[in-house]
Amino acid sequence: MDELAALRREISALDTQILDLFARRMAAVERVAEYKIREQKPIHVPSREGEILASARGQTPEGLEGYGEALVRTMLRLSRERQYELFLEEEGAVMSGELAAVEGSGQGVLTLELDADPKAVAFVVDLFTDLGIAINRLECLAKDSVRQRFLLEFSIDRGGSLVQRALYQLEQETTNLQLLSWHADAQP
Repeated sequence: MDELAALRREISALDTQILDLFARRMAAVERVAEYKIREQKPIHVPSREGEILASARGQTPEGLEGYGEALVRTMLRLSRERQYELFLEEEGAVMSGELAAVEGSGQGVLTLELDADPKAVAFVVDLFTDLGIAINRLECLAKDSVRQRFLLEFSIDRGGSLVQRALYQLEQETTNLQLLSWHADAQP
């Protein structure tokens, strides 16, 4: 049992170091966001992310390449989420209609159409999960070899700001996403 306790202490110490480095990385991301906002540069730059992922694959020990890539993809996604958050704070709300009018909390329902690629669905789920938006139901309504249509039910935060961020980021980063409908049952 002492061996296991020692291993857990080692992991905890490493986690502390990782979180410190993550905080430093996110501070740098905020400076990048300030630059992009000031210079009106896009937040999502797939070519840059491809370079970062290729570098990560080359630096990851043999046998752990997939895990290293997953870690870097997650950091990149969280970095973009923070940049979009700062962009929306700086530039103001860009969404309108029902979403902007949500004043309470409640249930939201989206019908969306995506490419028939499992990564497209995973991106939507990861984004909502990262923002702490509870997905209550995800159902595939229709699918063919090119497109798939989903019903997504989720909980709405007070004022809908997290949902607004999620939809804005989806709009910016997915070329073939179609938001087919939006409905909110808000309760003040």
